[in-house]
Amino acid sequence: MPFRNFSKSNKKKEAFFVETVIKSAISLSEGSLEQANVKTQLIGKGEHTAYGMCHELMQVFMNVIKKCSRCDLGKKDSKAVDKI
Repeated sequence: MPFRNFSKSNKKKEAFFVETVIKSAISLSEGSLEQANVKTQLIGKGEHTAYGMCHELMQVFMNVIKKCSRCDLGKKDSKAVDKI
């Protein structure tokens, strides 16, 4: 596969609910969040839709969650809450 085709996406864009993507990212990150003693709280309530690639957005949220959980590692007495 030539390098110039590496960034091309074969995935199709679709409409999706943003909250569903965030909930999925939190669910997939649950183990590392528990290990770091980080609680999450989803504040937004509503049915916000987006048009694009939902798996790409989920990866972005998972990266943010991962970085948040790393910040709180080693602070065993703290009870951090990530508000999304």
